[in-house]
Amino acid sequence: MKRATISAVPTHDRSGFAWVWRCSTPGSASSAAFEFYFDCITDARKHGYEVEPTRAHGITAPGGADYALAGPVK
Repeated sequence: MKRATISAVPTHDRSGFAWVWRCSTPGSASSAAFEFYFDCITDARKHGYEVEPTRAHGITAPGGADYALAGPVK
């Protein structure tokens, strides 16, 4: 099975971030950003990708104080 990774991207809504998945294969990425981490995992699996969930660490969401967000979702 193909592997995908999930990452947070900044948004302009109340939470400030959303979840997206992508694979190293060109064109293999989520077509939408998801408010909930589990919805992102479900979508990746629906498209045939395996995702290994990771635990957040640190005191700030989504992955601790040293976590850097990618560019904004449009």
